[in-house]
Amino acid sequence: MMRKAANRMFLALTALVFALFGLWGLLTPDSMVDGFGIKLSTGEGRTLIRASYGGFLIGAATILAACAIRPAMIQAGNLAIIALTAPIFASRAIGVLIDGGAVDQHILYLAIEALGIALASLFWLRRD
Repeated sequence: MMRKAANRMFLALTALVFALFGLWGLLTPDSMVDGFGIKLSTGEGRTLIRASYGGFLIGAATILAACAIRPAMIQAGNLAIIALTAPIFASRAIGVLIDGGAVDQHILYLAIEALGIALASLFWLRRD
C-alpha cells in the first residue's frame, strides 16, 4: 500500500516536471533554448519550440497525471515515463558524445532523466 502511494506521488511529481518544462517551452521558447547557445531568430523557430517542447510535454504531463489519479493506470504511467524519457536520455547522451558541447544543462538533464528512468523502472518491475 505504501509503495503504491509512493508510486502515485512519483507519477504526479513527474507530471508536474513535464508540465513545467512544457509551459516554459510554450510561454518563453527563447529562454528555454538560450542556455544551450541556441538563438531563435524567426517566428517559425519559436513555434517549433512551442509545439515540440511545450505542446508535447504538456500532453505527456496530462497522461502521467491521469495515470497518477487512476490506480489501475499506475503501471501504464511508469511505462510511459520509461518510453518517453529513455529515448531523450539516449539521444542526449549520443549527442554529447558525438557533438561535444556537454554544457552544464545537458549534464543536469542527463542526471534527472537517468533518475526518472531508474525510479520508473523500479516501480514498474515491483508491481503491487
